Amino acid sequence: EQQTSASQAWQLAEWFVNGARWLYLIGGNHDGWSGAGDPLKWICRQQQALYESSEVRIGLKFPNKREIRINPRHDFEGSSQWNPAHGPMKAAQLGVRDDIVICGHKHKSGYSILKAPGEERLIHCIQVASYKLYDRYARSKGFRDQHISPAVLTILDPTAKTALGLVRVEHDVDAGMEIFRWMKKRKAA
Repeated sequence: EQQTSASQAWQLAEWFVNGARWLYLIGGNHDGWSGAGDPLKWICRQQQALYESSEVRIGLKFPNKREIRINPRHDFEGSSQWNPAHGPMKAAQLGVRDDIVICGHKHKSGYSILKAPGEERLIHCIQVASYKLYDRYARSKGFRDQHISPAVLTILDPTAKTALGLVRVEHDVDAGMEIFRWMKKRKAA
C-alpha cells in the first residue's frame, strides 16, 4: 500500500545494502516480490558478501585462535504463542551449537540465551522483527504487536575471558554502537 515504483524499490534496496559492508545477507519470501531477478543477489556480487536464499553458516576465526560461529536463517522451524524466539531456541536445543542462532521472517522480536550442555558455549537465540512497522494485515488478523526493535547489533569480543562476554546482543543499534566504540577505545588504551 505504498506509492514506490519498482525502479524506486530497486534504488532503495541498493542504497540500503551498499550503505554498509556486509558479511552476509539472507534472502526471504519478500524478495520474490521484486519481479524478475533477485536484487540482493545482484547487489551482493558487487559487495563480495555471502548471500544465500535462506541460510548461511559462518565460522569467524580470530588471531587468538578463538572461533565465533553464526547461524543466520530466514526462519527456523517451529513457533510458539508463548515464546517469540521458539524457532531459534528449538534449533539450539536440538543440537545447533553456534554462538549466534538468528532469524527474521515472522515480524516479532525474541531473545534468549541457552547454555550448550557439556560445553562452555552460550547460544544466543534471536528472532528479529523487521522494519515493517505499519501492518494492516496483522491488525486485521488480530496479531499481537511483538515488535521490540527492527534490528539487533551483535558485538563480538574474541578476547573475552568468559563465554558471557564473547557475544553481546543489543536491540538498540545506536546504543550498541556506543558500547562498541567504548569497548574498542578501552582495549586500545
